[in-house]
Amino acid sequence: MKTAKILWISGSILINVVIFFYVKIMSQVPAGTHAVRYGYINENWSQFETMWKAEMIVMSLLTISAIFFAIKYKSIAWSIVAFGQLVLITLYPIMIGGYHDTSVEVYTMAYQMSVLIFVFGKILFLAGMILVYLTDSILQKWLRIVASVLALVGLISFTASYLGFIGWKQALKSAIALNLLYLINAYHGFKMELDDEMHN
Repeated sequence: MKTAKILWISGSILINVVIFFYVKIMSQVPAGTHAVRYGYINENWSQFETMWKAEMIVMSLLTISAIFFAIKYKSIAWSIVAFGQLVLITLYPIMIGGYHDTSVEVYTMAYQMSVLIFVFGKILFLAGMILVYLTDSILQKWLRIVASVLALVGLISFTASYLGFIGWKQALKSAIALNLLYLINAYHGFKMELDDEMHN
C-alpha cells in the first residue's frame, strides 16, 4: 500500500515537470500543415522521443497506483481513474512509433488517433477524480471542493473538445487547473499515507 501511495505522489508531482517541458518543446513546433509539423518533429526527434518516454514512465506510476487503489478500496471512482490512465498509456507507443521516420500520411493518422485517445483518457481520469473527491473523507472539505471544481473545469473543456465544440488545443487552456489538481492529488496521496499510519 505504501509503495502505491509513493508512486501516486511521485507521479502527481513529476507530471507537472513533464507538462512544463511539453509546453516548452511544443511551443517551438511551427504552425502549418501536418507535413511542416512532421518535418520539424523528425528533425528534432531526440528531444521529442525523450520527452514522450519520460512522460510514459510518469503516467505508468499513476496508472499502477490507481489500479491498486481501485482494487484495495473496491472503488468505482478509482476504477474510472485507472481505466482513464490505461487509455492514456496507449497514446505513447502510437506517437513514438507513428511520428518518426514514417510518412506524412502515417504521421497524420497517428496524430489523429493520439488526439482522440488523449482527450477521451483525460475525460475518464477527470470524471474519476471528481468522484474520488466527492466521496473522500481524508482531505478538508474546502480542499475537496477545490479539487472537484478544478477537475470539473478540465472535464468540461475536454468533453467540449470530444464533442467537437472546441479544438483539443483550446481544451489545453485548462492546463493550469490540471496542474493544481495534480498537486492536490499528490497531497492527497501524502495524507492517505499519514491516515494509514495513524490507524496502524
